[in-house]
Amino acid sequence: MIAWNEKEQLDYLQRLPWTIVPQQGDEPGDLVLTCPEIPAAIGTGRDEDEVANNFWQSLRLVLRSCLREKDPIPLPARAPRTLPWAAEAPAALAFKFQAVMTSGGATQTKAKGPEMTAGIDNARDEAGTERVERELTVA
Repeated sequence: MIAWNEKEQLDYLQRLPWTIVPQQGDEPGDLVLTCPEIPAAIGTGRDEDEVANNFWQSLRLVLRSCLREKDPIPLPARAPRTLPWAAEAPAALAFKFQAVMTSGGATQTKAKGPEMTAGIDNARDEAGTERVERELTVA
């Protein structure tokens, strides 16, 4: 699994196909850029370069805040529905446990990890003790 740092996440997010709407500002000659998916991202300026720079800086700051606060990020309609780093379960949160039921009815649990296999397996060992293995992935 590849870990994405904040800069890589922000760079990826900024390359998504955001909807950017140009508008006239309140004052004559003022330009405004907005993004319907991220209403807080607004760029203003007197010329195209200034308004574009301000918009991209604003978008990056809003996205950084969403990442740091773990807020949902509304994605553009033409973007993948899952962010690449969200689809990967961190190895530290993926674990496997083995529950062993003894003949007296007691259950012992032993963590193993970070193995990742799917399913449930029931079996008995040589002494007749039932062994139940389950795979858990915590999101």
